[in-house]
Amino acid sequence: MADTLNITAVSSSFDLVKAGTLTRLHPGQSAIVQIGVKNKAGVAAGTSCSGVVTATWGTAYGPPITSTETVSGSCGFGDYTADANSLSLHRSPDWFNEAKFGIFIHWGLYSAPAYGSVAPNEDYAEWYWKRMNDPTFKTQTYQYHNATYGKNFTYDDFISNFTATNFNAESWVNLIAAAGAQYMVPVTRPPTNPYTGAVETYTGFVNVSDFIQDIQLPQQNVLAYNYDTEIMWCDIAGSANNATIFASKWINWARDQGRQVTFNSRCGIAGDFDTPEYRTNGGTVPRKWETNRGMDPFSFGYNYRTPDSRYLTGKDIVQTLVDTVSKNGNFLLDIGPKNDGSIPAIMQQGLQDAGKWIHAHAESIFKTRYWSVTPGLNNWRYTTTQNAFYIHYLTTPSGTITTPDIIPYLPGDTVTILGGSMDGTAVPVTWNSDGTLSLSVSSALQASDKFVWTFKLAYTSTW
Repeated sequence: MADTLNITAVSSSFDLVKAGTLTRLHPGQSAIVQIGVKNKAGVAAGTSCSGVVTATWGTAYGPPITSTETVSGSCGFGDYTADANSLSLHRSPDWFNEAKFGIFIHWGLYSAPAYGSVAPNEDYAEWYWKRMNDPTFKTQTYQYHNATYGKNFTYDDFISNFTATNFNAESWVNLIAAAGAQYMVPVTRPPTNPYTGAVETYTGFVNVSDFIQDIQLPQQNVLAYNYDTEIMWCDIAGSANNATIFASKWINWARDQGRQVTFNSRCGIAGDFDTPEYRTNGGTVPRKWETNRGMDPFSFGYNYRTPDSRYLTGKDIVQTLVDTVSKNGNFLLDIGPKNDGSIPAIMQQGLQDAGKWIHAHAESIFKTRYWSVTPGLNNWRYTTTQNAFYIHYLTTPSGTITTPDIIPYLPGDTVTILGGSMDGTAVPVTWNSDGTLSLSVSSALQASDKFVWTFKLAYTSTW
């Protein structure tokens, strides 16, 4: 049996619950290993403490190699307080980090007009209420609204058009499951308003803090406590919020129930994860992040002006997911149902096509970790687990392809194709003197899959 790196910890303040292990680590490379500890009886959460961490490397070829280091910090977290510094210690939970793929849903009154113009003047369709009052905005929503509905047709008049006659919650959930998504984030209300900058008659002063305390915070509490929400996805960054009050109470409450919840970086404080919009990161980002975008090229809400040819395809979704996961990100993909509650056929097709690939390659996506060395170059991406290393190739492979990076391969490891019609088939490889790995791709193997070709390197060597 090959050697394994074992990580343990000893302290007068905590007990080791689960040791950490690492199956493969090449010279010059690094990895993140988690261990589980629990405070001893009588040691309160948040108590300052110290311990000795020991790393032991194998015994198969002689005496074990051992390294120790004394560490100090807080043993467990006490109650989070309504303070940004306290909440900065909170991290996105493992379940969220491992879920990788979620579905965003923008469905509201804006789905009735469903207008956001087209390129190069397109804009978020869910901002219709604001744009319909601005005669100078590039989408010409103001002009479109007056010509289509008339100047006296208010935003509230769209209520009668928001029929939901074809809404079926079960079909939505079934589609999301077929797509391979592990969570969903329905939008309760977008950050839109009809303000145009025009001078209005004075009607009395209402302190902004009254709105935050009397409306915004209670609405967040309803979502958090009445619906067992696990993700609070805000879009209210800035000073106009009570994020510290809300988040501290919510996190403490959920923890006492044995649940782990998380919130994003747009609630007014740093949050647990960042949220780049309509873009991904160019490289690995150690802090957790989640890219979000619509299947529409520039809208979250449904925009009837967008031609089918511009929606994300199954291939687009899969390649974005693989790229994102390899860099420590999650992918939150939005769908915009129509006013009648139906999901456009072009969106359904893209999700179903992507889902077939995702389900067939699930082990290389979900519950994986990014490779801390590099996410990969050009058409190459990597993900890892305790016992395997996954090589993703983002275009159709042909002949012999060679990794641009030194791969954690040892003679005796098995390399197979993952997914497709040849799932589990051995792939001939050559371990090169520079540490790279060459894979021989037959024409049959090339034709066996689509979107992304994934090779599974299983750590089976006893070398």
